[in-house]
Amino acid sequence: MNKSVMPRLASVLLAAGLISGGVAAPSQAAETDNAIDTQSRDAVVTAYKDRYLPAQAEDINWTGSVAGCDPGTQSASSLASGTAAINFFRGLSGLDGIVLTAEQNAKAQAAALMMHAQGRLDHYPTSDWECFTPLGQAGAGTSNLHYTYPRISSISDAIRGYMDDWGGNNVDVGHRRWLLNPATTTMGIGTTSMYNAINVIGGGTSATRANPDFIAFPNAGYFPTQLLPPGRWSLSSGHEVDFSRAGVVVTDAAGTDMKATAYAASKGYGPNTLVFTVPQLQFPRGTEETNYTVKVTGMVRDGMPIDYAYTVKLIDGTVTGPSTPDPTPPQVRENIAVTPVAPTFGGWYYTVPSTPGVRYLVGGIVRDPGTYFVQEVITITAEAKYGYVLQGTTSWSKDLRPVPIIEVEPAAPTFGASSFTIPSIVGVRYTVEGQPKAPGTYPASGRIDVYAEALPGYSVTGNLAWSHTFAPPVTPPSAPPATLPSAPPAAPSIKSQDSVLAIDATGNLWNYGNLKATRVKIGTGWGSFSDIHVADWNRDGYFDILGKTKAGQLYLYRALRGGGFSKETLGASGWQNYTIDVGTWKVADKFPSIVAKHIATGKLLHYANTSGAALRAGVQLGTGWQNLDISLFDWNRDGAMDIVARNAGGQMMLYRTNGKGSFITEKRPVIGAGWQGFTSLTVARGLGGIGTQGLLARTKSGALVYYQANRSAWAAPRTLSANGWAAYVIGSH
Repeated sequence: MNKSVMPRLASVLLAAGLISGGVAAPSQAAETDNAIDTQSRDAVVTAYKDRYLPAQAEDINWTGSVAGCDPGTQSASSLASGTAAINFFRGLSGLDGIVLTAEQNAKAQAAALMMHAQGRLDHYPTSDWECFTPLGQAGAGTSNLHYTYPRISSISDAIRGYMDDWGGNNVDVGHRRWLLNPATTTMGIGTTSMYNAINVIGGGTSATRANPDFIAFPNAGYFPTQLLPPGRWSLSSGHEVDFSRAGVVVTDAAGTDMKATAYAASKGYGPNTLVFTVPQLQFPRGTEETNYTVKVTGMVRDGMPIDYAYTVKLIDGTVTGPSTPDPTPPQVRENIAVTPVAPTFGGWYYTVPSTPGVRYLVGGIVRDPGTYFVQEVITITAEAKYGYVLQGTTSWSKDLRPVPIIEVEPAAPTFGASSFTIPSIVGVRYTVEGQPKAPGTYPASGRIDVYAEALPGYSVTGNLAWSHTFAPPVTPPSAPPATLPSAPPAAPSIKSQDSVLAIDATGNLWNYGNLKATRVKIGTGWGSFSDIHVADWNRDGYFDILGKTKAGQLYLYRALRGGGFSKETLGASGWQNYTIDVGTWKVADKFPSIVAKHIATGKLLHYANTSGAALRAGVQLGTGWQNLDISLFDWNRDGAMDIVARNAGGQMMLYRTNGKGSFITEKRPVIGAGWQGFTSLTVARGLGGIGTQGLLARTKSGALVYYQANRSAWAAPRTLSANGWAAYVIGSH
């Protein structure tokens, strides 16, 4: 009896292994001169005899023992012939060869022993298995598995079984697809007297290997009938071809339809694949050849529909003879010329454009159209999608590293009888009513408020706010009453991104600015709030307040241009059960939104803000967040919002996202320890200058410490206030 098993769930492990790119060190370089000329009958016959047939004759000679749980080894000659047989099949498809590594051989051998001792195949063995080892468990989850009863006579038994991939468990031809995966450079083989494992992931991969448009089995050109699978053919592609709507017609040399049936195989087992079954075929004799033409339609690559046709020439793999012309020579497609639109660069960001037929890459990773924030030297390259050819410039570089931060103390503006003068100070920008003012003298009346803020590369210290009320002009008695100009409206209550808001023990709400100027009272009666968040909720240029009460109401205080706020209800009840933070969750979002953790269940939810007003229904992002305190900001400055979360042990964990609302699958990095001593953690943006971000942390003694995040690293902490903050509710901004 011969049986091969690959459960569907194994595809998750196999796919994840390739993405992670774990590379074993091969004992020698993998073959790069491995392709076989399949349009030459003699070349195929020679390769079949020299590279495949020895695997049928080579005994395994296993030295281990099930009784002693000794994995043993198989003969070096059988390992060599097994490698040659695998590379023979890869060569028929134009793929580079693989080599075996000692590490992967050991995994495969330990897995084969466990299967033999337990008497069955399983990719997920548990510790109660006979002859269990962690090494064997790792090998089982990353290997093709096979057994033959009563014994495996040669290594070709297993390899042929994987390539045939027959049986109800193997409708996705996963074993075949892993052996023919273009990127793979190393594998491992382990065999007992009845069981075999070929370790196909966790080893070497390379994106520069031969990767033809299509990988057919049986292949285009000459193919030995001795290796013909029992009905299940396949066509794969390592170029993300979509086979979901593909159809296939197989005809013989006379044009007779062979009535093939096709289906798109499940993804995850190496390249995307179309599988089709072909009924009983006619086999050639002697020097004859029997041709079958395969025509596949309805495929999509890079958004472009494509068809593909090829002819399989069946021959006796042991008989040489003349080669005949290919009935379906390679189809030549005329590519469309396109000039890539150049990306744009800002102070510390770049924007990828959308150009038909072009994909843009940074560091070898495809970047979707959009804006990305970085602080490093960036090189963006363009490459053509399928069916296109590029012309013009295809690479652009820009140094987006920030200049060193220079601290500067702004000079005060001067006020005359009816005017004010803005000084010219390097690294400083002055604003009035939220609008920048260039150096110079301006007429004014009524009350005027002037603020100073740092330009990129600078930080400001000292007094940063000045106010002045101009006296009304005196009208001479003999003159008719003058019409006095009306005083301009007061400025908004929160004037800049770096403003720290806090509620004191008596319920007063204060604006501390950047903690370097005199605080300003915003209002009273805020003692019922458990937390507050500053955000421009509707992107009108004025900073609003989101407040959550201890009783569970969620309110929006929409900023008014002349100062003060207009109160709106975002949530009437139930919010006492959540901790929340506010930020732009997705790169494409127009407005900020809320990420909330349910305190009791640990569910993490996103409440979108699509209108600058009401919240949408919550969408679950994950579970298991009970013991984590969450804060939202873009830790690594890649343009995608992340979550930094303090766990119960005081570690700070990083949960990166892809900018589209989903977390990146990875082991969560620990980005700090010792945070358990803080009684409050809030996000602070702009506190160290324009574009900066970090955490305001309050100690048990009431000190306020600022931890600035400088692109994947914490700057040295700065104590902004030594005491006095213990009773305050500190807002995030």
